[in-house]
Formats: sequence, C-alpha cells, structure tokens
Amino acid sequence: MYPRLDMSLIDNLLSLMAAAVCGRETLRIGGQRVNREEARERFLSLSGEHLLYVLRCVGAQEDTIRNLRAYYLTALWNAPETMELYTRLRVERDMEAERQAT
Repeated sequence: MYPRLDMSLIDNLLSLMAAAVCGRETLRIGGQRVNREEARERFLSLSGEHLLYVLRCVGAQEDTIRNLRAYYLTALWNAPETMELYTRLRVERDMEAERQAT
C-alpha cells in the first residue's frame, strides 16, 4: 500500500511532534490552545497507521499549504478521529464503483 516509503518522512513527523511538546506549556493546534501534557499523551497514542494516514492525506492535498508545521500538527492531532471515517468512506466508494461496474 505504501511502496518505497521514505522513512525520513516518518522521522520528520516524530521530530515535529517532539519539538511541539518540548516547548511551551500550551501550544496551538487547529486554532485551539492545548496543554503540553495533553498533546504529549495524544501524540504518544498515535500508531504507525496514523502517521501513514497523515502522510497520505497531506500528500493528496492539492491546495498550497501556507503553514506546513501547523497543518501537520493539526492533521496528527485529528488522525485518531478522522482515520476510521476516511477508511470507511473509501471502502463504501470502492464498493459502489464495483457495483456500478457489474
């Protein structure tokens, strides 16, 4: 599903999360103030699948991203809630396309 994944991209995401939680007491994610400890716990709960999901979604983004750091932090923060829905919608779309093809 992820041919020739550049592991430096995963390393960059990990570094971004680490830098975010090693800074101030609160940080801004998705326009909201988040306590550093809450962010640390949330980021530590992410799986490899979450990271791959974020890379896939951001890579598919066609609009210009002005603040890449903020965009990635928000995508990582939201990944646990959005990944399942995204996958379910893709499966439903693929099943519908298959039904229409037959």
